[in-house]
Amino acid sequence: MDAAYALHNDSKPHTGVVINLGETLVYVSSKKQKCMSKSPTKVELIGLTDNLGLVELFHEFIEFLMMKKIDPLTIYQDCNAVVSLVTKGGGQTRIKHLRARVNLGKEMVDERRVVVKHICAEDMEADGFSKPYVPVDHKKFAIKLVMRTNGDNGWALSKVETKSSTTRVGRSEK
Repeated sequence: MDAAYALHNDSKPHTGVVINLGETLVYVSSKKQKCMSKSPTKVELIGLTDNLGLVELFHEFIEFLMMKKIDPLTIYQDCNAVVSLVTKGGGQTRIKHLRARVNLGKEMVDERRVVVKHICAEDMEADGFSKPYVPVDHKKFAIKLVMRTNGDNGWALSKVETKSSTTRVGRSEK
């Protein structure tokens, strides 16, 4: 999950979410946040906590499909302050709704329902869904995304042959 501070004309932030199952991209979301915030850290916290329910629902769905318990899902966050707030707690949140968000995130981490880890901004997959890129950076982002979805993973887009102009969709034949 990633968020961009004051991205829109009305200064509201924007959140991007990417969910992968192994190496397969299964869900993408890019949407404007509903509330304003005065700092990028609060924007990242709001983006994280707004999507915790979705992550938990996805985790339950995967457990249902596999018919067994699986490890908690890992959420990658590029803001060290948010990772610290939801894993260690603390901070000076004077606003009640932000304090509730910090406590929600910390409770989910403490109960081992999710794992929140830091990742460098350059490696954040959701970055391209939270803000617009200049054409050169957008091309790099799109290539990285297509490389993941066109890999030989046995799922949706199985293999793209580069030597010929044919593209196979579906499971690859072995």
